Amino acid sequence: MTTLGTGFVYVNDKKETFSLYKEASATKHAASDDITLKAELIRALNAADNKKENQGNGVYRFRINGGKGYLVYKINLNGVPNTACVFHYHWNYTMDLPLTVD
Repeated sequence: MTTLGTGFVYVNDKKETFSLYKEASATKHAASDDITLKAELIRALNAADNKKENQGNGVYRFRINGGKGYLVYKINLNGVPNTACVFHYHWNYTMDLPLTVD
């Protein structure tokens, strides 16, 4: 797991410091993306519930890059509070495109 640093997240209207990480396919992207990735993860963690898709077990999907991409992240890693990890993302991908076969 690669550390992205820390960020402030509002939990029940209280400002908390989260430890942020990236793992799995997210580690294969350029390290130069880490600043943007960290900013998008913090934005996702602070987003309203109706702006992210709950996939169960603390895993969420959130649109990034002006809706052109998404990231998948998990909160409370191994039961540790105030942690979050991105494990998959695409900067340019549309979740709403139907699958078509020519």
